Parts: sequence; structure tokens; C-alpha cells
Amino acid sequence: TAMAALGGLYVRGVEVDWAAVFPGARQVDLPTYAFQRERFWLEPTSDQPATSAVDAAFWDAVEREDFGSFGIDAEQSLSAALPALAAWRRVRQEQSVIDGWRYRLGWAPIPGVFEESVLTGTWLLVTEPGGGADDLMGAMRAAGAEVRMVTVAELAAPETVPALAGVVSLLPVEETVLLLRTLRTVAPLWCVTRGAVSAADGDVVDPDQAGLWGLGRVIGLEHPDRWGGLIDLPPVVDEGVGAWLCRVLSGGTGEDQVAVRAAGAWGARLLRVAGAADTSAEWRGRGAALVTGGTGALGGHVARWLAGAGVERIVLASRRGAEAPGVAELVAGLEVSGVVVSVVGCDVADRGEAAALVEGIADLRVVVHAAGVLDDGVLESLTSERIREVMRVKVAGARHLDELTRGRDLDAFVLFSSAAGTLGNAGQGSYAAANAVLDGLAQRRRAEGLVATSVAWGAWADSGMGAAQRQLPGMSPELAIAALQQSLVADETTMMIADVEWSSFGSRYTAVRPSPLLSELLTIATPPMEPVEEFATRLRGMSRIERDRAVLELVRTHVAAVLGHAKPSSVDPSRTFQEVGFDSLTAVELRNRLATATGVPFPASVIFDYPTTAALADHVRAQLLQGETEDDTTSVLDELNRLEAVLSDLSPSDVAGAEVAAKIKSLLSHWGATTDRDIELDSATDEEMFDLLGKEFGIS
Repeated sequence: TAMAALGGLYVRGVEVDWAAVFPGARQVDLPTYAFQRERFWLEPTSDQPATSAVDAAFWDAVEREDFGSFGIDAEQSLSAALPALAAWRRVRQEQSVIDGWRYRLGWAPIPGVFEESVLTGTWLLVTEPGGGADDLMGAMRAAGAEVRMVTVAELAAPETVPALAGVVSLLPVEETVLLLRTLRTVAPLWCVTRGAVSAADGDVVDPDQAGLWGLGRVIGLEHPDRWGGLIDLPPVVDEGVGAWLCRVLSGGTGEDQVAVRAAGAWGARLLRVAGAADTSAEWRGRGAALVTGGTGALGGHVARWLAGAGVERIVLASRRGAEAPGVAELVAGLEVSGVVVSVVGCDVADRGEAAALVEGIADLRVVVHAAGVLDDGVLESLTSERIREVMRVKVAGARHLDELTRGRDLDAFVLFSSAAGTLGNAGQGSYAAANAVLDGLAQRRRAEGLVATSVAWGAWADSGMGAAQRQLPGMSPELAIAALQQSLVADETTMMIADVEWSSFGSRYTAVRPSPLLSELLTIATPPMEPVEEFATRLRGMSRIERDRAVLELVRTHVAAVLGHAKPSSVDPSRTFQEVGFDSLTAVELRNRLATATGVPFPASVIFDYPTTAALADHVRAQLLQGETEDDTTSVLDELNRLEAVLSDLSPSDVAGAEVAAKIKSLLSHWGATTDRDIELDSATDEEMFDLLGKEFGIS
């Protein structure tokens, strides 16, 4: 009120001592335009070097007159030297891009000095029928937990589930999804595996167990409020391993992806992989190559690369075979390079068909398994049939190729995996699990002395499985293939090759819960949100109208963040979520953000139940204020008191005053108000309306 009064005086010519009002403040000039502008182009920032490393190396060599670095002769003419200089710079720029795409899964040791682990309350230990978990049960009970061993079927029975401190699951992928839908608790769910990851020398990976880690990473994104984490154990759970297990379950490590071994425990970390010092080496093939999914977009890129890498014959296998669109053009382009090309209709997920295919390829030296199928859907929507189909094409085909080629002298066995299995990707639970199995299969083959390279791809700037990673930019297919061939030269087993802008992707990935997995890569901290308790308390101290505004602003803020808008005001509260581009996956992200901000659980269907931002805000407010009555009369009077303060300096002669008077006429007409002088509202002057306002509402 005081500020409004001072402002009213100031604009009417009264001098105000602003230095006394705002001690220590400074004056700034007003903008020269009467509106705000929003920039939609990139701006240079202080943390972005003005000159790239490639350009710096280029000019350093120029200044030193190091002509040999550019592959040119000092006596060459400028017209002859320029193409060589341009080629030198282009090659190094491309290599710099590739180097920025290379990642691998690493392990950080967890400090081993800790107090005795303590578990409290009741824990469920969920196993398959007849599954043994006595060693885990013994360790958990020794740490103080009351443990009940159950199956999913027993959980589905209509009985009262006690208040739980946590749930430990030993189930495979399909049953884990069923468990998630069956559990009637928000207690943290921990998935425990044995041999799912290779964290220490001598580890032999079980690919099926590895699939659970891909699924678990998706659960953590879709249900962060219910997720505990992933723990991989050795075959033998002794006293030391059991103590580590219970420490992780208790939250004492702060880690949610942990490998426990007899020698200690390690937390998963995604790490950058430095490029090779010499990237000029080329991978060369020979004999015949088999490419599954060969008639698809990715298979076509692989085939063209192989044709130029020395392979003499290429077999393109897919379920549609020669009937796939674009096959004739692909084959014609390949044959121009001199290779012999065969297109075969084959479902490699069928072992009989796969066996006939492999048997018919003499001198088979290279296998690239790029076949796969997507079936996006949040975990609540996944059925056993949908999970099995994704697993069948991706995993069964890889297993058959692994088994059927073990007697062959292969130069390369390449599996096209996905970053969804390494990072997780909301809405791709079964796909992430299938690709994590492929990574595990490559590690298993390598441990057995066989060649294997599994690449977890990010999005390609093309169609196909590689374009399926949401929120990741598309990589140039040519550079992606170059990155693949460099991995083969380096004889790498598992890699993630993806173009990730961590400043934006990382903040969204960790918007709901922190991720130790990305702790080595995220340098930009996510701004802390207001504590849930503080927001709820502040809300209760507001009038009804203020509450509506505050909650609407909260919802708009998170809707804008999910959609990538720069500010909440870009969100129209009256437009439906489907209209502005939401789908089931972005709905999950919004649900998680709101649950974190408010402490209130919401179903994944919340945007479909409340289809606009305004409707959702009303629902959020009602959930936050459950059991409390809102006095609308008091709220309206509070707002009228504020109106009185705002209008105290307004005169009917002002332009704004005339507009206010017109608005008041409309409002009073709506309420059917009359006065003792029985003023006709439609014909009342502005002066009469201000007089009426004073008499009716006590405003003078």
C-alpha cells in the first residue's frame, strides 16, 4: 500500500526520496520500447570459448609454419594449399564432435568405513514361486528388519498389506513390471540382481539379469517417488556382502545403482571416454557380412559403410526382405561399389530361420544385429505380450546369432543397443530392458574370449530405432558410423554414443530426484525448489484468490519446464494438454514434478483427468488443502480491501479511472446492486460510480 501510494505521488510530480525508500539501491534506465522482447537465438556465454580447440590448433600450426601438419608443401601455391587446409580443419572438427559423443559405464568405489547397518520396520522380499532368498532374508533380519517373503500372486490377493519400510524384488523383467502395478504401497522398491553388471575383474555377466538394470532406470524416471534403486550381488552373500546390502537399502550410501562384491561396493557412473590419440586408423573387413534389420534406415547406413570397408559380400536380412520399401535403390547403390548384395526375408527371432540364414553364408566374418522393434508405453500400460514382443525381436535374435556363430572366425560381432538401456527413458521400459540385455550379452561374449561390441546409440538424424531417444539431438549418420568404426578399431566392448546437451538434458533428468549416475557429467546444479512444507504453509495463509494464483503459477511453471518454454506466462491455462503437445511420456514428467513440488501423489493419467492447466491447478489446490474449508466471503472482502488501496490515488478524471468505472458498472450489474439513491448503472457518470463505490464498499 505504501509503495502504491508513493508511486502514485511520484507520477503526479511529487518528489520522492527513493534513496531513503531503497537504501543502497542503484538507478537504471528504462528500456526505450514499451514492451518486453524474448530472444529465440543463441547468445554467447562466458563459459563458451570464443575459439574452439580445433581452431586454436589450426592457428597455432599456421603461426609456427608447420606445413607438415596440414600435409602440404611449403612451396605449394595458395590455390593448391587451401583445399588441404580446409580438409584438415573439417576432419578435426568432425573428430571433435565424435569425441564429445563417447561414453561408457564406470564404477566409483563407495567408502567402506561405516557404522553397523540398521533396517527398521517391515520389508517385503518378493521372489518367484520356489525362488530361494534365504541369504538375503538372513542379512536383512540381522540388520533389524522384519522380513516377509512373498510372491506377486500373494501380493495380488485381497489382503491388508502392512505399512512397509521397503520392498526388495528378485523378479525378472516381466514379473517386475507386474509387481510395480500390483504393489499397493509407496515404500521404495529395490531390484536386486546377481551378475547383472561387470564392475570388477572376473565378473561374468548374466544378460537376463542385465535387462533388469535397463528396466530399473526407467522405473526411476517414471516412479521416482516409489523407486529405491538397483543392487547387484555376487553369487555368494557372506556377512560382508550382506552388511553392504543392508547399508544400501537403508539409504546410507546415497547411491541408487550399486554393485556389491566381496571386496567392497561401487556406484555406477557414466563417464566420458577420451578419443584415441591416432584416429587415422581404419577398420577393414573381409569376407561376408550379415546385417539384420538390413533394409531399415540404420541397416542401410551400416551396409554402405561395410561396402567401403573391404567386405566382399553383404547379406541384408529383415522380416520383410525384398518387399521392404527402398530396397532396390539400396542394393543398386551398394553394387556400384563392387560388393555382392543379397536380400533375405528372415525373422532372426525364430531360431530355425536364423540357423538357415547363418548356415547359408559362407566365409561369414562380420555380424551386425540392428533389428529391433519399438512399443512405447508407460509401465502401467505394458502387458506381458508387449514386453515379450520387444524382447523377442531384439534379444532372441541376438541370442540366436551369438549361439549360431560361435564356430565361425568372426572379425566383428556388433549389437545395436540403445541409450535408453544405459540412461533410462520414460515410456520405454521394455525397450530399455531389451537393450540392456544386449549390452550384457556383449560383456558375456568378451569374458568368454569372443569378439563383441555393443553400442548404446542416442538419436540418429534419421528414422529407425536410433531415432527413438527423446530429448536427445539427432546425430549425423555419417559421423555416427565413423564413431562405430573407431570403437571397432579400439576393440571396445560396450559404449554409449550419443549427442547429449547435459546443461538441459541433465537438469530435466534430475528434476525430480538426484542421479549419482550422472554426477561426473552434470556441472550445472538444478535450482532448488521451495520446500513442500513451506509452500503448503504459505498457501494456508493466503486468501482464496491468492491461493488460486499461487497454485496456478506453480502448475504453469512446471508445464512450461516440461514443454521447454522460457517462462510460465507462455502457458495458456485454458488450452488442453493434448492441444499444446503433451503425450503419455510428458504427462509422466509433469506428474513427477508436481508430486515433488507438492508432496501429493498423482496418477500418470492426471492430465487426462484434468485436461487444462487451470483444471489441474484446481485439483492440485484441492489436494493440498484437503480437509480445510475455504471462506470465499472472507477472501472476496480481502480482495476488495486490496482494491481500495489500489484505487486510493485514482481519480475519475484519469483515463484508467474511466476504465475502472466501466468495469465496476459491469460487476454491479451482474450482482444486481442498487443504492438508496437508486442510481441507474447504465446511465451513471464516472463521478457517481466512484461515489457508489465508496458507499457500497467503504472505498473513498
